[in-house]
Amino acid sequence: MVRITAIIWALLVVLDLQAQNVDAFVTASVSRSEVVLEQPVKIKITAYSSTWFASPLSIDNLQVEGAFIQSFKQTLSSIKYVDKKKYASLEFYYILFPYRDGDLVFPELVISVSIPPEGDYKGKPVTLKTKPVVITVNPVPQGGDPDRWLVASDVRISEAWSQTTSLVLVGDVLERTISISAKGTLPTFIDEPEIGEVDFATIYTSEPRFVDERDNQQTNGRREDSYSYLIEQEGTFKLPEVEVSWWNPYAGRYYKRVLPEVEVVVRENPDLASLEALKDSLYALSQPLLFEDDSEPEAFNWKKWIIRAGALLIILLAGWMLARVAIWISGWWRKRKRQYIESEGYWYRKILRQSDARGLINQLYQWLDRNPHRQYAPTLRELSAEDPTLMEEVDKLVKSEYSDNQDSGYSISRVKKEVARLRRERKNLIKDESGAENLQGMNP
Repeated sequence: MVRITAIIWALLVVLDLQAQNVDAFVTASVSRSEVVLEQPVKIKITAYSSTWFASPLSIDNLQVEGAFIQSFKQTLSSIKYVDKKKYASLEFYYILFPYRDGDLVFPELVISVSIPPEGDYKGKPVTLKTKPVVITVNPVPQGGDPDRWLVASDVRISEAWSQTTSLVLVGDVLERTISISAKGTLPTFIDEPEIGEVDFATIYTSEPRFVDERDNQQTNGRREDSYSYLIEQEGTFKLPEVEVSWWNPYAGRYYKRVLPEVEVVVRENPDLASLEALKDSLYALSQPLLFEDDSEPEAFNWKKWIIRAGALLIILLAGWMLARVAIWISGWWRKRKRQYIESEGYWYRKILRQSDARGLINQLYQWLDRNPHRQYAPTLRELSAEDPTLMEEVDKLVKSEYSDNQDSGYSISRVKKEVARLRRERKNLIKDESGAENLQGMNP
């Protein structure tokens, strides 16, 4: 029953689009249909329209079971041909990072947008849907360690020391920072390096730092781990090498990089009185100290608790009032923003910023729809009829976009200049007429 209802609903959507003469659709394509665990998958979403897009794409929230998802929703507009028919297209993409093997399903994506039907200029609300995409996720390949698994196209490892390791005294604290940068993965997927144990020092660690280094093409990450070595013995010691390995899915093999072993030369320190105090300070930074209280319990003080309850009530009341004020300000701001977006001045400024011929035609229609003095020029044709230069350039624009003549020699800057001039003249005309009406009202 549910399947029959879904089929009927889909048919109604198609029939409604056909009735509106809206030729629009959306596709979802995947960079690869089979990957290994944690290997990134690029899902490209492309929306098509035989006219143009009168509003930005409104995309439902997306959740993919079994994978982390990063969205790159900055759309790329272009012109594409499908079956020899010209379409305007908007393109964006997602990158999935599967954390569970098996079948991974990229679900149906619902996009709402306003598109004018063919032969019209006013946008009609349209709902577009992609088809679900299934991706096969394979487990860790043979020879890989699931507990230290990293998928990347390239990995770099480096380290930095707070001082030279050949001039160290007993009681000194050596600060070591190890950075691992990986291309094509999330920073949280990078495991902590294995630095090994030492017997000449106590090692204190801090919370790792994860840095998102994504660019416009892929996700990149960096992990930084800091270690404090409290030196306790003199002599010459070796710190073991640190290795990082990863699986390159494009080459289909494992790679590794290694930090070489480090020699630490520790000399005697004549002042060892501060060693225990420094050790306690470092321990306090890694784990809070607990103190046992042997004092007698204090008698319950009703007056103190009444004061505290009153203060808490005042804080809650103040928070409630601030929340109400914030909600009012937010509503007022959204209302003003909607009014501004629907104003004539907003769409006029969009005309001045437009550099695309088809987009300029669309902005001109939008501007005329919101002009408070439409009785003087309700349509683009009537507006351009008052100016031969503007009429000539508008005809060239329309022929360039909606006919086979792709080189009509139009000038977008000339159209903007003439529209600006007509707008000034209309404003002066309205001002003169309103002034004349006021003078007539003052005459007896």
